[in-house]
Amino acid sequence: MPFDVRISKYVGGAIARAVQGPAPAGSTLIVSENDYLGRTAQVDGQPTTVHRADFTLIGVELPSGARSGRLRFTSDAYESRKRLAVPALWAVVLRWTVGRASDRRQVAV
Repeated sequence: MPFDVRISKYVGGAIARAVQGPAPAGSTLIVSENDYLGRTAQVDGQPTTVHRADFTLIGVELPSGARSGRLRFTSDAYESRKRLAVPALWAVVLRWTVGRASDRRQVAV
């Protein structure tokens, strides 16, 4: 039995949704996002299971009568790599800038 779900908040790494009417028993919400390790879900404030659905999508089990839920993505590996990427980007920009300045000095001579 299909039922409506409305997205109430969609921010990087987090989706809040509201079920329009209570969810029927045995329902699964299929979210059209790629499934990665680090996804967690809460339904009506209680943790629930997140499964892979249709090979790449996210499936969230909904208990009977569910009204709202949250889906979050957190990854320690992503956060640590992000902390390394920013200084690496600045190093590339600095090296490019120094190289350009060095090239200009050689042409001016």
